[in-house]
Amino acid sequence: NKFLVVYIKDSLYDVKVRRLEGDNASNPRSYSVGAFNTIAQVGSGEGHRRPRIATNGSGGFVCIYSKGSGSELYCKGFTDSGGTMTFGSETQISNNTVSQASLVYDSASSRFVASFIETGDSGKIKTNAISLSGTSASAASSQAISGVSGTSTYLGSVYTTGGKVVLAFRDESNSYYGSAVVATYNSSSNSYTYGSVQVFNSANSQFTSVGYDSNLNRVAIFYKDAGNSSRASLIHASVGTNSLTFQS
Repeated sequence: NKFLVVYIKDSLYDVKVRRLEGDNASNPRSYSVGAFNTIAQVGSGEGHRRPRIATNGSGGFVCIYSKGSGSELYCKGFTDSGGTMTFGSETQISNNTVSQASLVYDSASSRFVASFIETGDSGKIKTNAISLSGTSASAASSQAISGVSGTSTYLGSVYTTGGKVVLAFRDESNSYYGSAVVATYNSSSNSYTYGSVQVFNSANSQFTSVGYDSNLNRVAIFYKDAGNSSRASLIHASVGTNSLTFQS
């Protein structure tokens, strides 16, 4: 019953984090709020956007965020021990503008996985394997999904099992169709390789998000179907070696 909340604050959009901790066993809705800690800040100019946070479950955390007028993507590692947070140095992930990013933890591969739309590089959708040692976060080379592009914020990701991450997104290079792909960790290259991109909705698909049910080994993809009166829609699929099997 301990949570960390990351957010942006003040005129320069500093990245802050606070600890929430249950303080009443008889009332699960009662939480104490810890003091804020600053993950990243700038003294002038453009600040930060889109902070995301994930944990390895052992007191280690990574935060990703966009920074500056170019909105490039950065990451920073830190630890939380009893409410005392220690931060590492900032590491740059992308060299171009990023419009959306997602962060999950791959427990099988001990990697944090940043997925993002790099609009400054022809809208390519990429992943990056981030390793964490203490408070030091190290970003590998980013890998793009071949033949896919996006310029919006419609991207979600989830870790499933066995080093596999599922990405769900709107593919603007293919008529804005709702699409998904399985990314699998490759230890020899320290990167994620992709299966074939699969269409789950042959219409303009917006606000894509994805979750995972470990009991059924299935992902559920939620989206707004602009081809069906903009209805909120849900589809689920079982996770295979490098592809998804969608359920009718």
